[in-house]
Amino acid sequence: MKKQRCELNKQGFILPLSVLAAVSAACMVFFEYAGISGNIEFLQGKSLMLTPWGVFSVPPCWFLCGWLSGTLLVLSSYGIYRLKTQQKRHGILVLGLFLAFWVNVLCGPKSGVLWFMTALVGGLFALANIPPAIGRAITRGLVSRNSEIDDAQAFSSRQLRRMEWVRFLPLKRFFAAAMWLSCPVIAIMGIIAFYHKPEAGTLGVILLLLAVAALTARKAWRYVTTPCQCVPVLNKVLSRQSIEQLLQGEKFELFPFEDEDMKKYMPVLVSENWMFVEGMLISRKLLLGGTVQCTAVTSGGINRKASRIVFSYLNGIQFQTRKTSVYLERERKDEMKKALVQIAQVSIPLSCAQTSIAEKYNAILPEIQEPEEKLRYLLTHDISDIRQEYEAAFAPKDEPRKKKRSQKVSDRNR
Repeated sequence: MKKQRCELNKQGFILPLSVLAAVSAACMVFFEYAGISGNIEFLQGKSLMLTPWGVFSVPPCWFLCGWLSGTLLVLSSYGIYRLKTQQKRHGILVLGLFLAFWVNVLCGPKSGVLWFMTALVGGLFALANIPPAIGRAITRGLVSRNSEIDDAQAFSSRQLRRMEWVRFLPLKRFFAAAMWLSCPVIAIMGIIAFYHKPEAGTLGVILLLLAVAALTARKAWRYVTTPCQCVPVLNKVLSRQSIEQLLQGEKFELFPFEDEDMKKYMPVLVSENWMFVEGMLISRKLLLGGTVQCTAVTSGGINRKASRIVFSYLNGIQFQTRKTSVYLERERKDEMKKALVQIAQVSIPLSCAQTSIAEKYNAILPEIQEPEEKLRYLLTHDISDIRQEYEAAFAPKDEPRKKKRSQKVSDRNR
């Protein structure tokens, strides 16, 4: 009965708050129009206020009324949010109150510079926050679409394309190609201009553009033509069609983190044979283990912290993700390390020499010489025995010593 009464009370508060929000929004639009147009004269008047500290100019009536309307709109909207979600978001409330004031400032006369600065700061803020949010949405969409399997091959192809868009790799390839092509195109235009009117400056620019195009041609070609850039190591050996075949029948699920920020801002997907983290698709069969690498750089009085996840494959190659969306330290670092051990299903420290792991990789399956065929065999067959060999060969050596020490201590106590 008490819960039902609480729900009825909430519904009773939500309706008047909704009406207040609608009226406040309409009033705010009206007063902002009065400020922008300047047509309503009685709202344009300014007054002076005498205080012990001097004479101050009071803003016009449209500004004060618009600010009050915006404040009421923010407070009523936040009240509705609180009643529906039972969650506190004080940061959003403060931001909303600031925006209600700033909108009135932008509607004043001679605010062109403020509009430009607001657009610049807002664009930088959007550029820093919107792409990661889109990437997280695409990542979670890979889970929700697992039940839509009609054609396994077509489905795996769509999944792979979506994974590439988590880090906007197709868009980055397009811009990389466009930037490189702009160098020879501008150089050709400069040659035509130099032919009609020879100038030393034009010739210098032409030579500089041609040199830049020649020096960056190889890297640009590799970046643009490399397939499946979201699949490190394997994309250098396997074709896109081969990777799509390996993804057939894989159903991704979210890894259950305990930390709420890691759940929200750093989703990790795991299937039977693959894991997807920070826009990278990693094979669980080839994965020996992973760890978290944290760095802190202080420049100009600003402390910049970053963390990355480092992985190691059976062939000894190590690679790392970009900077993680959530800084992994202390409890988060320990939780991520435990998750990597659980996902890799093998406990081999990354401190092992890469040359030793590479030698072990060359020793297995000696009858297969082609790198592509060896990787394809490892990815398509049961290699639990090979992984056990790795674990036996590179297991930590400290455990026997600890056992001997504990035995000696027990013998002394006896």
